[in-house]
Amino acid sequence: MDLKVLTPEKTLFQGEVSSVTVPCVDGYLQILPHHADLVGRLKSGILSYHQVGEAEEAVEYAVSSGFVEVRKNTVVILLPA
Repeated sequence: MDLKVLTPEKTLFQGEVSSVTVPCVDGYLQILPHHADLVGRLKSGILSYHQVGEAEEAVEYAVSSGFVEVRKNTVVILLPA
C-alpha cells in the first residue's frame, strides 16, 4: 500500500509499505493492505511503518497530533508543522 506522511511545509515520506501503526485517540491502530476506509485523529505517540523490501526494523516518528486517512489502499498522515 502507498503511504504519504505530510506536513504543511514538506513531504516527510512517500512510498510503498507493508504496514503502518498510528497512535489514535482510542489507542494504537495497525493498518495493513486493503484496510477499510477510515479517518482518525492522532494523539501523542510513535508512528511506525515497514517499507516494502526493507529490513525487519520499523521506521519510527514521534508525533504529537495530526490526522490519518485510509482510502483505496493509500494511507495519508497529516502532521502539524
